[in-house]
Amino acid sequence: MSKSSTGAVPLRTVAMELRHSSIHVVVNDRRGAIRATHCRTYPWRQQAAVLNSDQGLQELTMAFEKIVKAENLQGQAVRFLLDGEYCVTRYVRGTEQIVNDRLDELEARCSRYLLLGHGRKLAARHIQKTDDGSVTGLLTVANQRTLETLSNAAGRTGIQLTSVTASIAVIGELVNRHYPTDCRAGLLIRHRQTGVDLAIIDNGQLLMDVHPVRNMDDSEICSYVAHRIALMQRFYQRNALSKNRHLQNLFFCGTSEAAHLLKAAFADSDLHVHSIAEQLEQSESSLAGESDASEYAAVMAEIYSAENTAGNHGRPNLLEGLDRQVSRPLWQLLARTLWPVAAAVILGVLLSGLTAKESRLAAVNPEAIARHRKLDQRRKHILRDITMLRDRAAHLSAIDRQVRHTDISRLLTYVGSCLADDAGLAGISLQHDGTLKLQGSCPQEKDVYDFVDHLEKLPVILKASLSGTRSSETGSESRTEFNVDAIVRPVNGRASVPQYTDTQAEQSATDKSRRSANAREPNHG
Repeated sequence: MSKSSTGAVPLRTVAMELRHSSIHVVVNDRRGAIRATHCRTYPWRQQAAVLNSDQGLQELTMAFEKIVKAENLQGQAVRFLLDGEYCVTRYVRGTEQIVNDRLDELEARCSRYLLLGHGRKLAARHIQKTDDGSVTGLLTVANQRTLETLSNAAGRTGIQLTSVTASIAVIGELVNRHYPTDCRAGLLIRHRQTGVDLAIIDNGQLLMDVHPVRNMDDSEICSYVAHRIALMQRFYQRNALSKNRHLQNLFFCGTSEAAHLLKAAFADSDLHVHSIAEQLEQSESSLAGESDASEYAAVMAEIYSAENTAGNHGRPNLLEGLDRQVSRPLWQLLARTLWPVAAAVILGVLLSGLTAKESRLAAVNPEAIARHRKLDQRRKHILRDITMLRDRAAHLSAIDRQVRHTDISRLLTYVGSCLADDAGLAGISLQHDGTLKLQGSCPQEKDVYDFVDHLEKLPVILKASLSGTRSSETGSESRTEFNVDAIVRPVNGRASVPQYTDTQAEQSATDKSRRSANAREPNHG
């Protein structure tokens, strides 16, 4: 570390990013004009299937303890980032009223983000005015248990979390730092360990954040962008902040090999591919020896953001959302689950009072006798409904306990391995009773039945059935749309997805390749 002749106290800035199985750390020490930065990666995941578990909390805490000891971070303020596996961000633009209403609507639907894991979702927002007088809003959504696990691990190890934000929203500010003014708008692609983050940025502002359902290799990324560039172009034309409303740049945050493939794929197009890793290696001596400098793009951008707050775009801080949600879960759960029972009980009490009054009148009024009998029958029906609602509430609670620890990401990996080539899923939902509903399409009807057969053989599926098919034509292409219902296999009383080992993954990939090869062979029979 560089030393200064002056006796000034060093100013230290620390940023961390939580990835699938590692934590990227950047520590920046400044003493006057002298600045020293070092970057390190620490593994955290050992046996934990998901972060949102007791095992995940234990392993994350152990990793934090190692980082605090190695970097001397006891009591240190840390700016924390979550990669695309743990959060999603949505963008809205319009008048202040339109933006607030749209963000309220998005926050109300945030429980639908199944890829963030089972359980309550938490949202944080940031709204700011633009130069043209309009208002932009960002909403970042994460699993509440993810944030609680992160906060608990930090508290146990003496780390002070000052902010928790989405990595993809920060990298756009890195583009502003390293590229000229006329080259700060375009597509931003980040290839991470478990997936791909695809965004549109304009002068450092995140406009769109997309997470494809499955992971892709380098060649598939090229194909994915090529097929969707027109859709992204239309989105950018509607939401662009700059005068130039044509996407001309692609900023890639990944390995140099993947960057070369992208440059070759779009060499003859108007899309200019820029490698963020190359820019970081040229500007940061601390990253010169790194095999993949792009791994530190987000944390380096957060360090720059801490040094230059005047040039930053505001970002949602999930810690604010966590503080806002602390007292809400209990009353929300009671209101959602018990209100039918409470309403039935109140109605039953009122009708019981009327029944008692009618009983007193029945002795002197024959008409009251008939009315009393009707009220008594109605009271019995209401009591029966109350019993049924109580049983329903108990049943829903039991089902919730069964599916609470279902690993959605691992379940999607299993389901994806059963699909044939060129087949795709248009919708997937996991019901509270453990039913998995799948909608998608295949090139041939035979592929649908093969998909159901392979799905039923999965260790995580108890039963699978085809509920319907429909032929559709798009241009010259004919496809078969399908709806499949499957039941997740309960393990030890819970709907659970077992560990997906490397051997199983390799076997699944081999089976899928064999099915694809058989489908391509001509039928001479």
